[in-house]
Amino acid sequence: MSKRRRPARNSKRLPSLRRFRFGLFFLTIALVAGGGGLGYLWYGQQDRPTQERVEHATLTALDLLRENRHVPVEVRLVLDFVADRIPLHVGLTIDASAFEGDRTHVFGGVPESERPLRLIANRGFIVGYDEDRSNPAWVAYRAFHTDAREAPPRPERFEPDPRTRARIHPDLYTNSGFDRGHMAPNYAIALLHGEAAQAETFLMSNIIPQSPALNRQVWRDLEQRIIRRYTRRFEEVWVITGPIYPTVGKQRLHGRVAVPEACFKIILDEHDSGLRALAFIIPQDVTGREDPAQFLTSIRAIEERTGLNFLAALDGALQDALETHANRRVW
Repeated sequence: MSKRRRPARNSKRLPSLRRFRFGLFFLTIALVAGGGGLGYLWYGQQDRPTQERVEHATLTALDLLRENRHVPVEVRLVLDFVADRIPLHVGLTIDASAFEGDRTHVFGGVPESERPLRLIANRGFIVGYDEDRSNPAWVAYRAFHTDAREAPPRPERFEPDPRTRARIHPDLYTNSGFDRGHMAPNYAIALLHGEAAQAETFLMSNIIPQSPALNRQVWRDLEQRIIRRYTRRFEEVWVITGPIYPTVGKQRLHGRVAVPEACFKIILDEHDSGLRALAFIIPQDVTGREDPAQFLTSIRAIEERTGLNFLAALDGALQDALETHANRRVW
């Protein structure tokens, strides 16, 4: 039986595509590294919409390598450096220099809530705990650059938090189909604050029900991106994360632990040009193979679905500008 022959590829198209990608790559270097070639001159003479189309195509070409796990870390860092200097990739920034509040774990003030929450302070993160839903409503932490790479051994089990009235026991999750999903990540907190702080991430006040595909893949990948890449590139970022519940068909584990339909994550980066943000809403029914960029949203959209108010300590106009903007790209 003869084998079916694959259609011959267009040999002329491949070199052309390669030349196109290489051209975009070198144009980016010319733009952001001070090169004064014809590409830079042409780019500088275009209107902003044309520049954005060039930047979008350039970033798309760069992302093929930046997000490839087989690319060496050193090469990826160089590509990140290039991407971080393209205006479209930087995204919207606001001037938050007037903010003088506490930045230990959260930037822009502790989230305000329509529901009564218990504030729980830990060594490496803080929690706004919802006793009625037996879950954290939000968890906030600051991730910063460290030379440490080895975290203490992972604790063997989760523990109830005696500081809560709910005192949820980890066994409530057994055979439920849901993972015990960390909000403040075990690895990052251990790396930044040590073994005692790591143990606090295993208290049930830091845990919500997450589907395995969300907890072990998309959510984990975002957490790893923050601690391994963002802290190297930006020195420090602030993260706020938590659950989003359905308006109907509410489910509880053993009648106690509310099951969210999605999770949110907000990442804030203060840099020379101001303050910028990424916001994600990630549903429970992910497959685990999705690109995080498809879950980008605005902070305001998260507020509308959670009843929380973020960045409340910032000036109202600045807050509105940042919160209503949905970034088009993941940094």
